[in-house]
Amino acid sequence: MERLYLDAKYTETIILIFLILEKYKKLVKINSKLFFKRINENWLDQIDHWTSSDHLCINVFGYLKLDKNIVEEVSSWRAAKNFWRRRLSITFFLKHIKGDKEISKLVISQIDFLKNDKNYYVRKALPWMIRTTSDTIEDIVEEYLELNISYFSKTEIREASKKLSEDVQSQLIELYELS
Repeated sequence: MERLYLDAKYTETIILIFLILEKYKKLVKINSKLFFKRINENWLDQIDHWTSSDHLCINVFGYLKLDKNIVEEVSSWRAAKNFWRRRLSITFFLKHIKGDKEISKLVISQIDFLKNDKNYYVRKALPWMIRTTSDTIEDIVEEYLELNISYFSKTEIREASKKLSEDVQSQLIELYELS
């Protein structure tokens, strides 16, 4: 599987690999530490498209059993030179957020670190992940957006707040326009 991934020339091939890995997710859970280590050392620097990055998070990373070492390693990616790793420092947790307040808070802290990032693909992930965390920690998301409104564009605020009440969405847009 690794040789196939490293030799892949097309995004579709990479996505197929991730779908196969998802199909065998029990193996991924059993060997989470080893599997993560292999991906981190050999696969991540091959990512060159948002599709492969996001499918990796959805179809593979979402099934890893998290431990302290994995969380710390992923958190360190926020300062990476490689912008795909910076993006992955938040999107990695996409499937782990659901109902997990601690992971959701971690994602918000990662976003806070990345809020000045200028890379298009990192910027695109910020409102997506803020919106996703609002299912679990709505009050923290609302407060975070209010306090950090000047770091985001109007479109990013609109996207990040989509799951919040219409009143809160309106207040945030109004606050943005006043800043």
